[in-house]
Amino acid sequence: IQVATEIAEVGYEETENADRLLDFAESRIFEVSKAQSRSTFQSLSGQIPPTFDYVEAIMNRGGDLTGLPTGFRDVDQMTGGLQPGELVIIAARPSMGKTALALNIARNAAVDHGKKVALFSLEMTTRSLVIRLLSSEAKIDFSSLRKGFLPMADYRRLQDAADKLLRADIWIDDSGSATILEIKAKSRRLHAEHGLDLVVLDYL
Repeated sequence: IQVATEIAEVGYEETENADRLLDFAESRIFEVSKAQSRSTFQSLSGQIPPTFDYVEAIMNRGGDLTGLPTGFRDVDQMTGGLQPGELVIIAARPSMGKTALALNIARNAAVDHGKKVALFSLEMTTRSLVIRLLSSEAKIDFSSLRKGFLPMADYRRLQDAADKLLRADIWIDDSGSATILEIKAKSRRLHAEHGLDLVVLDYL
C-alpha cells in the first residue's frame, strides 16, 4: 500500500516523464517482491547446537512427555505428546469417530492439564459440540441425551459434568465458512487475549 501510494503521488505530481515514472514504479515494486522472497534457508551447522540442546532437555526429563498430553496413554507414549508447531491430522473414513477423538483430546488438554484450547468446527454447531462434550464427560449415551430420555441418575451426572466443563478453557467457533487466514487471525487474537496451547480444526 505504501509503495502504491508513492507511485500514485509521483504520477499526480507530473514532474517526471512517463518513462522515468515507469522505471521508478518498476523498481519500487521489485523491491517489495524482493523483500517478500527473502531466503528462509537455515544452515545445518547453525541448527545443530540448539537441536542438541533440545535432545538433552528431552533426555533430562526422564521419559516425561515433551509436548501437550492427549490423554490417551498409548498415543502419548508413541508421540511424546502434541509438539508445539506441529500439524497433526486425524484421518479415517466417515462416521469412524474422528470428531469424538478430537473433542476428547481437546477436553483432556483443557480439563485434566489446564491447557487453553480453540475449537473450530466447519460442520457442527457449538451446541452440538457442547452436547457431545457433556455426554462424553458424563459417560451417558449421546443419542439418549439428544432425544431427552434421561433417567434422573444420568441427569445428575450431566450436571456434574457441566460443572466440570464450566472451568475448562475451551473456546468454540462454529462459523462454517471460515478460511485458513480467518482461523489464523482468530487464533492470534485469542492467544493475545487469553493464551492458546492447542487449536483443533474439525473438518479438513
